[in-house]
Amino acid sequence: MVNTPAIPGYELACKLMGYGTVMDGHAGVKGAGGKPAIIHSVDLNNDIHYKLQCYQATHGSGMRGIRLAHDLLANRKLPLIDRMTNETERFPHTRLQEAIKRASDPDSLKVIIEWI
Repeated sequence: MVNTPAIPGYELACKLMGYGTVMDGHAGVKGAGGKPAIIHSVDLNNDIHYKLQCYQATHGSGMRGIRLAHDLLANRKLPLIDRMTNETERFPHTRLQEAIKRASDPDSLKVIIEWI
């Protein structure tokens, strides 16, 4: 699973793929200028066919991805998860308009609404 807003992270993930591997691009890259194209050349014969590699983007919506994310979070396997979103992107449910405005900023990866 690649969960980084940095292009070098995706480039490295592609280089690290081995036989029978799946690369799940999860976070995506979004800079101040929007979402840049990340161009990657894939050898459909030698990588996809013979090495059985798979590239996917689940956005956490596939059941396998949801179970994996749950396991990683529930078992504290991601100790730096809180560093993905800083305090400018966390809002109580009473400040929804501010959260929506912050989410629309080009430098915002996501916002978290605390419903409790």
